[in-house]
Amino acid sequence: MDPYLPVIRPLKETYLIDRVAVFDKEKIKAILNPEETRIFNELSKKIRNFDIETKKENVQFALNVTSFGYSYQFDERNPSSPKLMMDVRIRGITEESKQTFYNSQWDRYKEVAETEVAKRYRHVLEKLQSLGVDPIGFVLRYRATHYHGDEDWENWKAIYPRLEWNIKVNIDLIGSGGIK
Repeated sequence: MDPYLPVIRPLKETYLIDRVAVFDKEKIKAILNPEETRIFNELSKKIRNFDIETKKENVQFALNVTSFGYSYQFDERNPSSPKLMMDVRIRGITEESKQTFYNSQWDRYKEVAETEVAKRYRHVLEKLQSLGVDPIGFVLRYRATHYHGDEDWENWKAIYPRLEWNIKVNIDLIGSGGIK
């Protein structure tokens, strides 16, 4: 697992900690921007309370996440194209929408949010992959589920750069955030 550290920026009377630096085994590889850092924190710490903003077409709202979790497994049936299958489960309430959700078709909004969330996670995971770092620790699961010792580490180094991210998001909207 590769290390990461928060980046502390001084302001006049306080500090701002909204970025994270990711390292390989020897040096810093990149500093994630605030939005990437937020997504990285969601994935690495499995934070349970946060907001997700969805802006697509004529749909714009925020989702107040009350429950978050994910599981994943490796699909190596096709060695030329290994996949990481990730199932993300989110439960939340819509907020800050431009339209009224109370009597709306929630399924449409749910689908838009699921697509946007999957795209956000894929972006950060692909960025970390392109940097050649794994601060979330996918390698730990890989090596724990394979039983060839050092050979597993060598296999991981060959697989990780080619790994495809298959992210499926399931959002359970438990409320519209509105009062009738």
